[in-house]
Order: sequence, then C-alpha cells, then structure tokens
Amino acid sequence: MRKILLVTKRRFMGDTVAATPAIRALRQAHPEARLTLMSGRAAIEAMQGCPWIAELIERQPKEDHRFLRDQGFDAAVVFDRSVNSAWTVWRARIPIRIGHRAESRALLLTHPVSQDPSLTEIESLCKLTEVLGATPKNLLPELWLSKEERQANRLPSGRWVGIQPGANDPDRRLWPPERWAPVARFLSKAGWQIAIFGVQNEAEYAEKFLSEYKGEVLNLVGKTTLREAMAKIAQCGLWLSSDTGLRHIAVSLGVPSVSVHNPNTGHRWGYRTEIHRTIYRPSDRKLTHSDAGKALREIQPEEIIETLQELLPQIAVNSAPSQ
Repeated sequence: MRKILLVTKRRFMGDTVAATPAIRALRQAHPEARLTLMSGRAAIEAMQGCPWIAELIERQPKEDHRFLRDQGFDAAVVFDRSVNSAWTVWRARIPIRIGHRAESRALLLTHPVSQDPSLTEIESLCKLTEVLGATPKNLLPELWLSKEERQANRLPSGRWVGIQPGANDPDRRLWPPERWAPVARFLSKAGWQIAIFGVQNEAEYAEKFLSEYKGEVLNLVGKTTLREAMAKIAQCGLWLSSDTGLRHIAVSLGVPSVSVHNPNTGHRWGYRTEIHRTIYRPSDRKLTHSDAGKALREIQPEEIIETLQELLPQIAVNSAPSQ
C-alpha cells in the first residue's frame, strides 16, 4: 500500500479531529504509506503539524475527482458519510474505496462498512481502518502546536477555564449562552479564571453570557485565529461548551471537558473517559431537529455544576496542561 487518501467533511472541523485516532492507527499499520488528507479549510488549519500525514489538500468539490485521478492512490478511506464524497473517489478510479454504508452509496464503495449505533463516532471511524489491517487502540483525538505558537499565545498566569457560549446550528446545538453564567460563578468562587472563545459570528451569544455573568472575563470571541485559539485552549485546565468543534480541539489538546448535547448527538460524540463528560437527555429514538433542540434546552445549570463537582477532584486542577 503506497498511497492512501483520507476524506473528511468540508464543514464541521470536529469531524476531522475525531478521525485522528483512525489516522494514527493507519500510520501504525502502514508506516511505509504516504497518507494524504482532503478536507475543508478549517480542518486543514487545525491539522497543521500532523506527523502522520504527508499532504493536506483543501476540498474543491467540482474538481476533486479530476485532481485525484492523477495522483495514483491505492486506497481511499472516506470518513465523510455523504454520497458526494463516495462519488468523488469512485470517479477518481481509486481501486480500494472504504466508507460507511450510508445514504445509498454502497455501490460506489468497494468496502462498505455497516454502521453500529452503539459505537461512538470515533469508534465508527476507526472501524473503517480495520479493512486495511489497522487495530486502533488509543481512541482519544490528537492535535499539534509548535513551541513558537504556544509561546506567542500565552494566557496570563492563573487557573483558566475556557467556555464557548456559542455554537453553529443554534436550533440543535446551542445550549442557552446565559446558562453558562451560574456555572462560571461556581468556578470563579473555586478560584478559576474565565476565558470565553468563539468565532466572530458568535459574538451575540458571548454578549448574552456576559450580560448575565457580569464578572471578570477574558473575552477572546472573534479575536483569534483558529491556531491562536488552539494555543490558548491548550493552556486551560478545563473546557465547557455545547457540541462544537472547539470542544473536540480541547479534548485533542488534553484539556478535561464538559459539553452539553442534544439526545441525537450525545452518545455519538461522547468520549468513554472520566475526564471528558457529555451531558444530554437520552432517547430511545432519533428525535426531529425541533425536539432534539427542546431536549437540549431542558438541561439546567445545576446539572453542569453537579457534574463539575464530580469531575474536578479527578483532574489536576492546580496546574494547566503543558504550556
């Protein structure tokens, strides 16, 4: 196996971050292979410095198959579940095409893999790599920062918690931003300093949090690049947010986390480890987008605080991750 293509979503950076355990396992199984990742712009930025990948390519949907056809790939692992991604690698004539059996695309894949709803997303992605002989063991994602990035983005001294008040797809993913305020007050009384993160279009959610919290906050919403935000998150001792890409970045950088999800995403995007908690209302069926959002908004701040009371004794609260 000389050249392996890895395909993730153009959007939703967290999906690519979640694929890093699978990519790690592929590298271990095929140390001689050249791995190429094709993804969206934000994911490519987040994945800078990955030692397992030889080339990062930004997806250009209308031209991808023409470019790929000339690259001589032996296999493609399509982590993205869309029909378009499977169609792209089929049109590129890549001999071995591995992906989930989803959205009627099995005919486009040489090795369609059935989905198991009992698995988390990371476990499902790792399952794909088993077709190529990989045996994933470490199921935590991983990202990389240079020494220069860490030094240039140092937070003031202290014990920091990073909070992201906003989220994309607010109807399904956004926990009301003002509800983070009592959680922040609880942590502030325990000696934590509060930093808030997010992109510029989440500024309105930051304002809702700030109007309710009224305490001292380092407001970084819309004021950093992705790589700068990553370097600052890496210095936090704790991360709190809804179901967002930055949550998965925090996990990838070794920062203990608590996130709030709707019933459709809680199990799938959770982690089977004590220092990363996922709070959601379980459901025995998949809910409509509207009902999923309602279930998310039923969660109260007291539940987050109760989880933190259990979690904080288990983490090294007196020191942030390595800076």
